[in-house]
Amino acid sequence: MAKLNPFSADKKTQQQTSILNRFDNLPPTNNTPTFKFENPGDRIYARFIGRRFNVQTKKTAEPSTLLDVEILNSVIDGEDGPSGKFGIFESSGISQIMDSEALNQGDVFYLRFDSLDKRFKRFAFKKLSEQEAVELEKELDDILM
Repeated sequence: MAKLNPFSADKKTQQQTSILNRFDNLPPTNNTPTFKFENPGDRIYARFIGRRFNVQTKKTAEPSTLLDVEILNSVIDGEDGPSGKFGIFESSGISQIMDSEALNQGDVFYLRFDSLDKRFKRFAFKKLSEQEAVELEKELDDILM
């Protein structure tokens, strides 16, 4: 591997490869938008990234848990919803599911807001098998083409 000469006249090459400048255009950390399940029937197919605990919010005094996902497909109020990286503040119903499922990073799952009992949101959940995840991604690729 060739080493850069700090006294070289080719400073543009140095700047492009220098560790001191490499991350200058890196986007803000933890600046992901939030996805909210508002209506029964709202649903996502998503890839699990992780969970963040003790996240302070403006709305509640107590810290919350944030579910980090890459939404592959979503439906909100019967319409196509967003896709991409999102954070989902966990309701107690989502937390119960995530605690019991112990997902690994990269696992693909389906999550649907099913119903509201008094003030408790009930969710339907399914972890997809590898075969189902491949089938989903193929179908989404076909839709986008």
